[in-house]
Amino acid sequence: MELYKASELGRINLDKEVSLKQEWLDSGYGTLYKKGAGYKLTLRQAAKIALTDSDNTAIAAIQNSTVGLLHNDESSVNFLDVTLSHDNNKLLQISSRSYSSFLKCSTSLAI
Repeated sequence: MELYKASELGRINLDKEVSLKQEWLDSGYGTLYKKGAGYKLTLRQAAKIALTDSDNTAIAAIQNSTVGLLHNDESSVNFLDVTLSHDNNKLLQISSRSYSSFLKCSTSLAI
C-alpha cells in the first residue's frame, strides 16, 4: 500500500527497476528468491508478485525501495479502519474485522 501511495503522490515510478540484494532473498514464502541477487525487476512486477504470491523477497524489495518516501501522516494505513497491535513476541496482530479492510482495498487495485 505504501508503494502505491508513494506512486500516487509522484514520489516513485512503479516502472523503476530494482536489483535484488542478497539480504532481501527470503525462502520463507515465494519463489522469487531463486532468481538470486542481482536479478532485476520493476517495482510494478514486484508488487504483482507480492500480491499474488505473498512473496517475501518481493515484499523486501518493495519495502527497501520505499523507505522514507512517505511522512507518517501520509501512510495509507492511517486511512483504513484498522486496529493493529503486537503480541508478547512483538508479532503484529490484526482482527478479522480489520483484515477485511485490506481485502476491500485490494480488490480495487490495478496491478
